[in-house]
Amino acid sequence: MDRVRLGSAAGLSGALLFTLGWIAGGLLQPATYSWTRQEISDLGALTAEHAWVWNLADSLSGVLILIFAVGLFPLVRSSKAGKAGAILIGAVGVGGVLDGLLREDCPLSTSEACQRLQDGPGLSWHHEAHNVESVLVFLAILAAPFAIAKAAAGVERLRGLRTYSQATGLLQVLAAVSYAFLYGEAGGGVAQRVLATAFMAWVAVLAVWMRRTD
Repeated sequence: MDRVRLGSAAGLSGALLFTLGWIAGGLLQPATYSWTRQEISDLGALTAEHAWVWNLADSLSGVLILIFAVGLFPLVRSSKAGKAGAILIGAVGVGGVLDGLLREDCPLSTSEACQRLQDGPGLSWHHEAHNVESVLVFLAILAAPFAIAKAAAGVERLRGLRTYSQATGLLQVLAAVSYAFLYGEAGGGVAQRVLATAFMAWVAVLAVWMRRTD
């Protein structure tokens, strides 16, 4: 199997594993867990039930997304925007690997006890590292579809994905703004999941497109 085909298979598998991971992890939480308010990362916190389910899915999907980015690179390297897009997707993959290892201490967005810990003795180094990594991945997720959309104007193999990539980017920006305004409130968790699902659906479509044009 060549690099492009391997990348295509990895992209599809990674997108599916990531999505199934947060769904399964959420179903394993107690009734107090709020799908509408809490972040996906809370599923892997030290306080979560069966946290290994999400952490394993997160890290493994990160490896697969990184492989996908490596497979995509040869198809877009003729474009600076394309290379940037592939690198951004690779950064998301690396972030996913780290995300499953750098666990939160507790759900900061919804737990008053966790907020007091932050204001008092402080959070652990791995929680703080998780926060930094999450911001970088968040920015990469927002930028990647726009980079690939720009590259599609000059890369024949990607031309059919330009409009879809632009639409995905705009949907993600809308979800990100909603998430920022609703952080810790009802709807915040939904906005984050819309953002994550839009990105992973885009990865899956791009992975299928890679195989078709190989």
